[in-house]
Amino acid sequence: MTIFLGSLIFVFAAAYILEHRKYRLQSRQIEYISHKIDSIVKDETGESILISTEDKAIRSIASSINGLLDYSNHSKRAYVNSRISMMRMMSNISHDLKTPLTTLKGYAEMLRLRLKDDRMVIKVDSRIDEILQLINKFFDLAKLESGDKALNIANVNVCEICRENMFEFYDILSERKFQVNIDIPEKPVYARADGEALNRVLKNIIDNAVRYGSAGKYIGIKVGSCEDTVCIEIEDHGRGIPKSDRGNVFERMYTLEDSRSRDYQGSGLGLAISRELVEHMNGRIELDSIPNKRTLFDIILPKK
Repeated sequence: MTIFLGSLIFVFAAAYILEHRKYRLQSRQIEYISHKIDSIVKDETGESILISTEDKAIRSIASSINGLLDYSNHSKRAYVNSRISMMRMMSNISHDLKTPLTTLKGYAEMLRLRLKDDRMVIKVDSRIDEILQLINKFFDLAKLESGDKALNIANVNVCEICRENMFEFYDILSERKFQVNIDIPEKPVYARADGEALNRVLKNIIDNAVRYGSAGKYIGIKVGSCEDTVCIEIEDHGRGIPKSDRGNVFERMYTLEDSRSRDYQGSGLGLAISRELVEHMNGRIELDSIPNKRTLFDIILPKK
């Protein structure tokens, strides 16, 4: 009897140990799968989960997850290819529209020379200019998003470019009686960027600050430098951007609700182009706004 009980206890103990080891192995495998999924999603590696196990349940879970990952990767590739095709189509359409409009612009200018004081001719000429500017913006954005526009990345003096841009807005800022605060170091600060692209980004954001910040009569620009990055901060004290709109201001064709008024008219493309250009320079744009108090646009560029 004693021998039987001892054998029974041994069998139960062995079964418990085996079951415990199996449970620990399953736990480690599930934990591995969980960490691997997080890594694949975060880094967008396009990998599959590889796991060697005899456990049918674990193999089934891994197989189902790999199926979902494959579907997700396929959908992403299809979306990217579709987006690139659409942007190239928009680029081609924009290019095709520019030719007849440029010809029309020439005719309008001839009419202006002949009928100098004709208001209708002046309005037509002005509208053609607006349409051409809009098409050029569409064309540039389409080329950026489709990857057809290459930037010339080099060391550029951020301080010099910022000063030049503020100087270009001097007349309009003086006319509108803006308080201007310029905090730019005398010593050059260099960032890795395309000088022409950075120039355009600054023009877009300063123009945005002048247009939407006119009520506050204040604009400031500041250049700062950290170990690895250069930061350009543009501030205005105008009406600001509500929290509900901040996630959309860099989307193409997006304008604030009251931007349809003559005081706030814009194409909705300037900030979208700015973000694309900055990201193509391996940088980023950040926005912080307290409505009717302060709005900050930070352009952050790498030094290397």
